[in-house]
Amino acid sequence: MVEKLKEQMLDQEEPLELSGALEEEFTVARLYINKIKSEVKSMVKRCHQLENLQLQCRKMEETGRELSSCHLLISQRL
Repeated sequence: MVEKLKEQMLDQEEPLELSGALEEEFTVARLYINKIKSEVKSMVKRCHQLENLQLQCRKMEETGRELSSCHLLISQRL
């Protein structure tokens, strides 16, 4: 469709005016693109949050193992 418009513009001496319907389609396309961009940004943010939570979980698991080890040592010495 874009290629046809380019060809028509080159073939005509006067500039091709976009019809209202075509302008509306471009507006709708821009709105969809903006919506998708914001959704992608939101997903990226949520992925970073998930990665941070996974890191915290690993640290907690490691701390839990250390705590269990310390608990075992204490119980053996009593």
